Amino acid sequence: MLRERVADLHLSMFRDSFLLTFQPSINTVSEFKASNSTFSAEYGHTSGTIANIATRSGSNEIHGELFDYLRNNALDARNFFNVAHDTAGNSLPQSPLKRNNFGAALGGPIKKDKAFFFASYEGLRQRQGLTLSAAVPIEAQGASVTDPAVLALLATIPVPNVGNDFRQL
Repeated sequence: MLRERVADLHLSMFRDSFLLTFQPSINTVSEFKASNSTFSAEYGHTSGTIANIATRSGSNEIHGELFDYLRNNALDARNFFNVAHDTAGNSLPQSPLKRNNFGAALGGPIKKDKAFFFASYEGLRQRQGLTLSAAVPIEAQGASVTDPAVLALLATIPVPNVGNDFRQL
């Protein structure tokens, strides 16, 4: 394995979180090796797991690939909290989801039997609506508050919706 083809993936511990220093596209990986025991001096003074990743290289023939992975709300089930009908039986739309994971890879010769190239690109575009629900105090609960600080906060909370009665502030 040539040293130029090896990309080291170091996961190091820093304040209880892992730092990922290199994340290659899955299409660029030729082979990988994970080591999780005592390491030689070349890996420094850290402990944990070292993952050595060998990337693909070009060859004497031009080769490549394109890919696109699509996920959307037309083929997904509803979120548990994204109900299909409200309490009055009216249909509610499903939260939108459009996720595209796409990319390309191309390799070939620069000079036959001497120098090669390999390049890849991977992109991710995700557009997702979120379903949020929250409990708000009913008017009777708000009327029982006497603390001026809490009353000031209650003024910023909208009144609860009950069935089809969507009252305005």
